[in-house]
Formats: sequence, structure tokens, C-alpha cells
Amino acid sequence: MAKKRKLSDNDQKQLLLLKATYQMHVRTREDVLLRGKTDSVERVDLIIKDTLAQMSKIDPEFTQKCVAETAEKSKNKDLMSVINQTDNSDSLFAALSKLDEEEGRIDKEIEASKEDTQAFYDQISDPTYDLYSLAEKVDDSFEQKVELASDELKTDETIYNNVDPSAQYDLIPLPSKGECYKFKIDKVPVGYLTAADENLITSPNLYESGSISNILLKKKILNKNVDVDSLIAGDVDAIMVFLRGTSYGNDFPIVVTDPRSGKKIETTVDLSKLHYKPFTLKGDENGYFEYVLPRTKQVVKFKFLTKKEEKLLQKLNKKENEGIASFELNEAIEKIKNALQADKTLSDANRSVIIDANTKLQKWAENLNSNTNKSPYTKTITNTMEMQIVSINGNSDKNFIHQAVMNMPASDSLAFRRYIYDNQPGVDFEIEVKRPESMGGGSFTCFLEWDDYVFWHIA
Repeated sequence: MAKKRKLSDNDQKQLLLLKATYQMHVRTREDVLLRGKTDSVERVDLIIKDTLAQMSKIDPEFTQKCVAETAEKSKNKDLMSVINQTDNSDSLFAALSKLDEEEGRIDKEIEASKEDTQAFYDQISDPTYDLYSLAEKVDDSFEQKVELASDELKTDETIYNNVDPSAQYDLIPLPSKGECYKFKIDKVPVGYLTAADENLITSPNLYESGSISNILLKKKILNKNVDVDSLIAGDVDAIMVFLRGTSYGNDFPIVVTDPRSGKKIETTVDLSKLHYKPFTLKGDENGYFEYVLPRTKQVVKFKFLTKKEEKLLQKLNKKENEGIASFELNEAIEKIKNALQADKTLSDANRSVIIDANTKLQKWAENLNSNTNKSPYTKTITNTMEMQIVSINGNSDKNFIHQAVMNMPASDSLAFRRYIYDNQPGVDFEIEVKRPESMGGGSFTCFLEWDDYVFWHIA
């Protein structure tokens, strides 16, 4: 094998110049095709050929790499190729770490309350809590707003502490019956909303940051040994239903879509008629539960997610959905380019308008690409399972759980998810909606959407 000659400084400079020239003319060729100037393509091709010839005289290997790199960038990859590239992705917890590195901390009001809630945290919080505290570090584009709102709130210590002993409250039974915690707490004292609390529920920043429910719970749960962050989602929902119903009445206005006609129906839900879902599972000393996978017979120990963990998953899934948007946007851009190249009827003026618009779309797609893992599909199922599973056959290593989840037979995955869904403690939000006579009468069932915005229409 012949030894590669050492390039001089002048050779290196010349190669870089020729590379830039080559890439410029490749882009020019594409633009010429888009503009329908097919008669100019031949001239551009000659320039490209000559540039490559000059480059090859200096360093043929460099030339080959340059051509391959440019071809790769311009190639319209199919869906399967991208999926294959992302199948061996990092675990959920590695992904969360990357988000942490990229984006920093939010929800600072949670940190302000940790000292006051440490006692309960020691009793019922999950040992892997620190992994999930990354939820506080995921930027949702509202970082500055959240920080400002948090700083303002922290100036008033009564938001988190110094509960008025004369406050009126009720003892609220939890749908979990305390089985999801180390300390089997099955009831919590919850104070009624006051006029001062309305200052919170009328603050737009708290809705944008997703902090409103967390802050209300920290203020209204009178037992300050209760760590709000460790309450499972179903228990949080039950408390929020109580606060909404006792403060502003049980009539809750909603708008639903008729599945038969697709038309919108305005109706009212009576919150007092909502009931807890049956819950009969018994948690172990840590508040965990066991399930044997039907096919592989592996013993899975799992937990029900806290409200905080559910919000973390939403943020993570939103990030990954940006990857889907990016992929679909790139496909649309390529279709527009191909259509322009094939079209022979557009005027130069109209063609220029389309090209300019497509260029803006391309810049948008590039921006999305720079902020995502570029995955063309969501990992909601596996992300959720990784968050829920504590151990498999006694192995609690997170990398092991990640690999086990990714390779779990679909039948086991479905059975496990169904088991959790069927046994999830919480409020039964299935409701019956009567269809107006003008729409044919009758009724249908749907699920009441219950989120942080349950007070917003009042605000």
C-alpha cells in the first residue's frame, strides 16, 4: 500500500477552498432545478466536475469523503432508516440527563418547600426520586416566566408554611388507600380555598408553567409532613376535585364532541357524582406492587406514578414529538422541491414565492433538528414503562430495566399496561353525556378531561 503523501499548508488551504466551491455549486444546481432553468444545469455540472477534478489531483481520498458527505446531507432518508438508527437509543434516564444538561432547572418553588416536607419524604418517597427530580430541570420554553413567578411566590412564606390554625378543612380519603406509600397514609386534611388563594388561580404564569396544582396542594394540604411531590396522580386528582367542588360548586361546564355527528355539545358535569375507581391491590413496605408477565413469567415490581412524574413524561414526550414534527416537515419540504422540479407551468414570480417559503420551512426544520434527538416516532409506551418499573426479577439496575423493556414481547407489554390501567387508583372520570333532541337525542359516554386548567374559566 502506497504511503499517502503529506499535504503542504498551501494544499490544505486549496482543498478547503475547493470543497466550499463544490458545495456552493451543488446548492446552485438544486436551486436551478427548482427554478425550472434546466438549460443551466449542464453548465453547473461542468463546473462541479472541474472542481472535483482539481480536488482529486491534490487528495483523492479527501474528494471521495467530500462527495459522500454532501450526498448524505442531501439524501431524503426513508422512515425505516431513521427508526433503525434510533432503536438503540439511550435509556429513559439517560435521555432525562441529556435534557438536564441542555436546558437547566425550572420549578424552583418545589425546592423552596423541600425542607418543610422532608419528614414525610423520608417515609414514603421512592428511592429513585433523584432520577425523576429532573422534571424540575426541563425547559418548556417558559423558563424565565416560571422563575419570575416562583421568585414572587417565595417572597410570601405563607404560601408554603405558617398555616392558619383556624383554617376550615375536611379530611379527604385517598383513592390509593395509602397503599402506594411506605407510610400507609389513607386520608389527608385539606383546607378550603380562600380569597387569598384566588390570587394564585388567576395567575397565568402558573398555568403556563404547570405549577398551579402543585402550589395549591402545598398550601391547602394542612399536614405539612405530606410531600406533595410524592402523591400519586390519582390522589392528587381526588384532592383537586374536592377543591373545585367545594369552592365554586359541583356544576362543572364542559364542551365535548359527539362521536356520531362530530358536533360540539355544551353540557355540565356534577362533580359530586364522580366516584373513586375500585382499588384492591396491597402495596409492599415501599408502596410497590408485583405483576408476573404472562409469557416470559418475569416478576415485575412496579409503582403508580406521581403527578410530578406524569408531568415529567409529558415534557419528555413533547421533546420527542418535536422530532416527529421535524421528520414530517422535512418530508414536506422534499415533496415541494420535487414538485417544483417537475413543474413546467409556474411563472418565475410564483416559483420564487414558493422557493422562498420552502426556504423558511427548511430553516424551521433545521432549528427543530438542533433541539431534538430527531426520532421520527414517540417513545411514550417504553418511557412510561421505564418510569413505572422498579425492578425485574429483583434487578433494579436502570440500564437493565431499559434493555428489558425495549426487548419485552409485545404480548407481555400489553398485558402489563392493561393491568396497570385496570388497577390505577383515582377518580373515575367516565361520564355520560345526553345528546340534545335537535341532534337526535340519546346519550354517549366519554371521559372528563381533568388537568391544571380546572379553575381557569373561573379565573
